[in-house]
Order: sequence, then C-alpha cells, then structure tokens
Amino acid sequence: MAVEVNSAASAFEAGIPHPLFDVTLSSIAGRNGYVVTRDGQRFLVNAPTEEVGAAPMNVVLNFTGTAK
Repeated sequence: MAVEVNSAASAFEAGIPHPLFDVTLSSIAGRNGYVVTRDGQRFLVNAPTEEVGAAPMNVVLNFTGTAK
C-alpha cells in the first residue's frame, strides 16, 4: 500500500491508501512473502506461479573457482 503525504501543511496530512501493485502472496511464504531493497525501489515477492510442471532450477556452486 502507498499513501501520499503532505508535510508542508501546519499538521501532518496523509491521503487515501492505495495498492502499489496487484500480487497474490504464497500461503507457504508466511511472514516472509516479500522483501524490499535497501533503496526502497524494488520488491522481491514470493508468489505462486500458474505454471504446471515448471522447468527445474539449476544451482551452480563455486562457479568462480572453476573460471579461468
């Protein structure tokens, strides 16, 4: 959610909250369904996919040890 704020007025004023984007969080993610980058410009969201039989994930370890 996001809200516009006005700090120029004599008192703090907040606008009406609205969604930043439409996303469905995974129920298995629990409270760690998303994280925000340090600069606040991006979100990493653990969201379910609609693909059935998605491609496997390959993890490469120690790739710098074999690079020449």
